[in-house]
Amino acid sequence: EEKELYTNLGQLITILHQTQIAGGGFIEMDGQAGHSSFAEWVRSWLTENLRIWEKSPINTSHASSYIEQYIDIFLKGTKLKPSCLLHYDLIDQNIRIDNTTKEITGIIDYGDLFVGPPEWDFVRPYIQHFGTDKFSFILAGYNQQLAICEILPYVIIEIAWALPYALEDD
Repeated sequence: EEKELYTNLGQLITILHQTQIAGGGFIEMDGQAGHSSFAEWVRSWLTENLRIWEKSPINTSHASSYIEQYIDIFLKGTKLKPSCLLHYDLIDQNIRIDNTTKEITGIIDYGDLFVGPPEWDFVRPYIQHFGTDKFSFILAGYNQQLAICEILPYVIIEIAWALPYALEDD
């Protein structure tokens, strides 16, 4: 039951990723990506987040520079796949399931609709299902060659992006 459900989710992700869109970042009101490329989006949020990091009580003198170095290495060393339409928030809470048939009836919360490389859509499911078979089932259902080692650099970017917001002192 679980295997079939998460395999089906991988198949649905395949369908979503068939829509290729130029650029990167969140979808704007005009239906286009907010930045000309995924790399440009990464650099823009890096600039924003480094300011938050620098004010953080856990910031050491080198924390910001380590993040910058990682992003530079990532962008130089990763051959980014063409951008496609991404849900970006494929966590269990956003997946609707029929209680009788145990089939996916819908995916909700398109508020974070995004454009970027397909690996980016697997970050949150990876984090949510770390250490379980669920993530493997999702990858098995995804009808493209994709290995976990291709997703992990994006996981690190997501954590680097989210951590300053978790630490922000409002």
